[in-house]
Amino acid sequence: MPTARWETTIGAVKSTVRRSERRTVVVAAVGSRGDVQPCLVLGLALESRGHIVFVATEERQRGLVEEFGLSWRKIEGDLGRVSPRSPQPLKWEEKFDRQSILRSYETACKGADLIVGGPHCLSATVSMAQKLGARWCSLMNDPTWPTAEFPLPSESSVVRAFACLNRRSHTRAFAAAWRAEAESVNRWRRGDLGLEAWTDGPLALIEKRKAPVVIAASTLVCGPRRRAPADFPGHVSVAGFLCSPVPLEVGEQLRSFMGSAKSGEAAAPDNTASLKQVDVRPIVYFGLEAMPAT
Repeated sequence: MPTARWETTIGAVKSTVRRSERRTVVVAAVGSRGDVQPCLVLGLALESRGHIVFVATEERQRGLVEEFGLSWRKIEGDLGRVSPRSPQPLKWEEKFDRQSILRSYETACKGADLIVGGPHCLSATVSMAQKLGARWCSLMNDPTWPTAEFPLPSESSVVRAFACLNRRSHTRAFAAAWRAEAESVNRWRRGDLGLEAWTDGPLALIEKRKAPVVIAASTLVCGPRRRAPADFPGHVSVAGFLCSPVPLEVGEQLRSFMGSAKSGEAAAPDNTASLKQVDVRPIVYFGLEAMPAT
């Protein structure tokens, strides 16, 4: 990753973690590999600056964390397999106990000076930061913070003709997520952490405290203007995609295909040794959303 991008990301939380201070950092992220891997890249950056870093994820992601050479801590549950947002929420509820999941954050965040919360664990990580008196920031994977410049991607076809609804599409998503977890989070906050119950969820507190929010995405996906929204508050920054510094093993067949796009040559369809000339065009990758790491 270019040095400038590392510095952009770390600079966004420089008021939270200073180079001259060695801190214990817990980076918590649940969900698919796409939800977790940017947090691992940030964890490596913090560790390279002398901080003690633990990554808290579900058991399924342990191998991925260790592949990056980072220390792992466990969060109960398995959001990436069957989530409360799936068509079978009752099945998820029967398999995982919400209170057990929330209580696992108490062990996962033990001793933290700074807690970095991934996109699916804002309530739990903010609550633990309040309990421990630790600093907090968030690493988001896409520009879904409230803005009037573009709607939530999942609602773009609905509100495209009504720009006045752009900001509301984002705030409504945060509100819906909070409604789904409010009862269990507040029960945990009051009963286990000794904290006051929330009315509006973590978003209001994050905005009030101006806690750092780093969006690990390119400005190319920030709406039609392809820029960081002008109405993003100062504590929210678009840092660019965080690319893995861990080398990936690429099979020979894929390597050959990618090489042909650069050279303008490709193997003939009948798999003979002959070559045919092809147009030299950029490689476009189409992937599936929320692919779990196994």
